[in-house]
Amino acid sequence: MAKDLEFATRALNDSANQRTAAKMWEKRVAARAVKGAGMTTALLTLAACGGSSEPAVEEAARVTLNSANQGSKIEITGTKVGAIIDVKDIAGDVYSGVEVSAAGSAAAGDKLVFSFTDGNAEDTVILTSASVITGFSVIEIVNGTVDFTALGGAALTNTTLIVGSEAILTGDQLASLTAIELREQAVSGTVTVEFAVGDNFDALLALISATTGITFAIQAADGALTYDQSTSLTNGGASVSGTASEPLVVSLTLTQAVDLGDALPALYELSDVNLAPVAFASAAAAIGTADAVIAGAQNAASYPNGPIYSLSDAALTAADLTDASVAGLSAAQAAAVAAVRENAVVDGAVNGDTIVINNGSYTLLDTLANLTAA
Repeated sequence: MAKDLEFATRALNDSANQRTAAKMWEKRVAARAVKGAGMTTALLTLAACGGSSEPAVEEAARVTLNSANQGSKIEITGTKVGAIIDVKDIAGDVYSGVEVSAAGSAAAGDKLVFSFTDGNAEDTVILTSASVITGFSVIEIVNGTVDFTALGGAALTNTTLIVGSEAILTGDQLASLTAIELREQAVSGTVTVEFAVGDNFDALLALISATTGITFAIQAADGALTYDQSTSLTNGGASVSGTASEPLVVSLTLTQAVDLGDALPALYELSDVNLAPVAFASAAAAIGTADAVIAGAQNAASYPNGPIYSLSDAALTAADLTDASVAGLSAAQAAAVAAVRENAVVDGAVNGDTIVINNGSYTLLDTLANLTAA
């Protein structure tokens, strides 16, 4: 028994000659079979499996999709971690109605790869609703395009999608993903999303915002997106096709719109153009802001004359005069008052005509002593 153990141990440790050692071991076991060596049987099992101190590297399950078997179920079974579907070139560039049954181990990193070659990167695989893909935490697409839309919303739940070419998904499928990543060594990737009414917009926008290196093309059903949602996606770098639902136009007073500042909605209309009373000193700036708000309203054409406002000042003071002559002082003061009255801000105010305009201070051209002596 000790010699048997020694022989088996040598066979296990000598990884370079395991096949030869295994054959020798089989002959040795056959010679001793009549003796019923239990320890020998156990060691044979280990030796025959290629037992060594290093774990065996397990290859992924591999199947081929080509023009000859595209109408048959492509099935991947077994306990291997990882699976590869080699997609061969096909005339017309489209595999339509492909049924794939692939069950992963649900282990972290268990990956299903759709592998196209550089020569058939233009090919598309369209999966049928009968396809069942489960147990893979990662799905990777190399070179070609895979259309998952027929599989249903939950088909890709908690999956990381790695793309270096193109994937076509529904809005629900996209929302169920853990992440989307650009395949290593790929320059770019595209994810086309068929977004239906009722799909999760917030999840869509969040995933797009969190993803780099991927171009998103949103094909929205009519009315599936609001105007603001469509704008948000476009601002996030996605392309959007389809007719957005009628945009919501918010009705505001001019005072409300001005007070909103940067929070003013993209689409609004004004129910009036009345400003709250404003002081003369700050009126020009307030009127400029109001003019911009009116110009941005959906019904701006209804208010061609700008805002309606009153001045909160009960009285204003005309400009000071310097070196006025005695004879011309009265006329100069009247001109200064008229200048205030004709100022665009005062003239445009509802109460402009009723505001008192006081004379400003003045200095005379000559001194009082000289005037008295004269």
